[in-house]
Amino acid sequence: ELTLRGTQLASSTFDFFSIFFASGLLYLLLTGAVSAIQLGLEWLLDLDRTTRARRLTDYLPWRRVDLTAKLAFSEKAPLAAEAVAQPEIMPPARLLTRAERAKRAATIARNNVAVEVKDLHKNYGAQTVLGGLELTVRIGEVVALLGPSGSGKSTLLRCINHLEDWDRGTVRVGGRRLGFRDDGKRLSPQAVANERASVGVGMVFQQFNLFSHLSAKENVAGPLRWVHGMTRLDADRRACELLDRVGLSHRAHALPRHLSGGQQQRVAIARALAPNPSVLLLDEPTSALDPELVTEVLEVIRRLAIDDGLTMIISTHQIRFADEVADRVAFLSTGSILEEGPAHEVLTHPRHPLTARFLSVMQADKALEAVR
Repeated sequence: ELTLRGTQLASSTFDFFSIFFASGLLYLLLTGAVSAIQLGLEWLLDLDRTTRARRLTDYLPWRRVDLTAKLAFSEKAPLAAEAVAQPEIMPPARLLTRAERAKRAATIARNNVAVEVKDLHKNYGAQTVLGGLELTVRIGEVVALLGPSGSGKSTLLRCINHLEDWDRGTVRVGGRRLGFRDDGKRLSPQAVANERASVGVGMVFQQFNLFSHLSAKENVAGPLRWVHGMTRLDADRRACELLDRVGLSHRAHALPRHLSGGQQQRVAIARALAPNPSVLLLDEPTSALDPELVTEVLEVIRRLAIDDGLTMIISTHQIRFADEVADRVAFLSTGSILEEGPAHEVLTHPRHPLTARFLSVMQADKALEAVR
């Protein structure tokens, strides 16, 4: 507009220099004002700012909180400040004795079926990923999936959660055929997501999959509001409770990029636990972590298995962890289960030669790591 008006004035008055100089000056003033406003808004709404009192993000329409929520959390502000200075250390979970394991196994055997997989087939082109796989998991049972890379562990978990379609077979969670109507027709992606939430299937991924622009607390509380319809006050209270449970109450307002890999995975576990799932699927929860960060994540999972009795299916390469936590171990190879049974029995006295070979290789790798 400035260029157009300047050209019209210059063509009528022939005073080119003064007119175009004034137009350029006005242009610089306008762009400078817009840039200053943008910088001011970026500073005020900066997600990385640690002083929440100086941020305006809570006043955005989609982040507005109730007055009661502000009052409730303002009372806890001094406690939060202390938590920053003194991060919580989670005590180790108590391991079960042999007698307690036997009693637990007898109890689980009487429980109803939580997950049932029958004759599951899945192909990627000409490659068979799952070939007639069968698996039954009872309520309160912890099953560890072992096997080499490409054996179908991750695909099985994604099929149970119906993140992947399969070619043939049935998957039931809590007695319901997830992803299908009663007449056998497939549900839409939106309907599958709603059914997944109603059945109560949680999943923890290898790469955390956190929302990078949201704080740790908002990563947990946000899905509770968006999917499950909880109020902000209840969702925030639940998020704070779970972050405290995984030992991250002092990092509630940190963005994922400011957290270590182990801390990010613990936030992901808290997010999966937020809606109280009936079944929790964990897909190699420590594979993307440095060795020194593995322990803190495994400790959280160990507490869920031993203390809470949560039904879990865990894909892992951590042999000792599987022995301590799992009730049952299933060894997969080329898309089928070659051997399964009580965890300690399979891991110490494998019957199938491929299972024995895999365990010997994994134990040799651990010995090399210890030497290094």
